[in-house]
Amino acid sequence: MMLSSRPKRDLPLAYLVGRLENVPCILLLHTAALSFRKKEKKEKNLEFSAWDLFDLYVVHSHALVSGLRHRRPDANIVVSGWPSMQDMSTHGDRPAPPYWRPGEVFIGYPLVGDYELVEPLARAAKRAGVVMVFKGRAPGGDRGIIVSNVPVTCRDSVIVYDYKDITLREFFAGLDGLITGRTNVGFEAVEQGMPVISMLSEREKREYRRRDIEPYDFAYRIVHSRGDLERSLVELRLMSTSSKAELAASQQDKYHSLFPGYDVSTVTGAIENVAKLNMNK
Repeated sequence: MMLSSRPKRDLPLAYLVGRLENVPCILLLHTAALSFRKKEKKEKNLEFSAWDLFDLYVVHSHALVSGLRHRRPDANIVVSGWPSMQDMSTHGDRPAPPYWRPGEVFIGYPLVGDYELVEPLARAAKRAGVVMVFKGRAPGGDRGIIVSNVPVTCRDSVIVYDYKDITLREFFAGLDGLITGRTNVGFEAVEQGMPVISMLSEREKREYRRRDIEPYDFAYRIVHSRGDLERSLVELRLMSTSSKAELAASQQDKYHSLFPGYDVSTVTGAIENVAKLNMNK
């Protein structure tokens, strides 16, 4: 059996050989956001792609099914939901994270390498009267880079963690909201009942290509300027607990319409069926 989380489009031969040798080839997506629709400019000279060669496609969201069907009408697809979110949501009460202080409003931002956003986010947090909590990108080691981008006048409104110094569970535990671009963390925050503000970095705007599902499909606010950002942060600071709960529930309703509850037996059962079918060929 051959498993892949995201095959390289230009190296499909291993999967082709697997199909020819009756070795089950299964795609277990590592990401919640993806587009299966073909990029004509890049693929017009290819006879086949690794994406097209699997016996089973395990995707996290119903939103990915139509794109995959467009690409491969006969695809065997299982929609699994998102396991890490399910694990976090059933964990129960979480202890307060190390950064938490009573009476303050904490907004999180998980870095994915877009360090130019640190300065405007820090300034907006300072002006809005909230605390911005930055979590460095994997695998870690960029805390110094983040700190160097925080204006000196804003450092009392900013907390910075290296990726390895705080778990995602701890990061989420004390937040009143999250700002995110095109990362899976946005989906996880929505699932956890956290108000999400979508703000794309300049890199994300340059590299933008609409995928079948995006974090901003669920975010309650999409901001395009520093002024929008500051107003959204003030809004969160002044928002009542009940209003935040209603807002989070609205986000979750949208999310659950596209992400089913995760059940590992759905995935293992589908894999077992594919293996049996290949054995009988």
